[in-house]
Amino acid sequence: MNLSIIMMIQPLVERADGILRLLANGLVVVDLAGFLLILGILVFELF
Repeated sequence: MNLSIIMMIQPLVERADGILRLLANGLVVVDLAGFLLILGILVFELF
């Protein structure tokens, strides 16, 4: 019973993982820029 459910879910998980990887690759650059921006704002607020 559990095995058949796992067999059904596995392709969906793999597809979702692939999509998440693509999103992550795209977001790394955006995330880094956002992180630096937030860090800059925090430093500006503190000093």
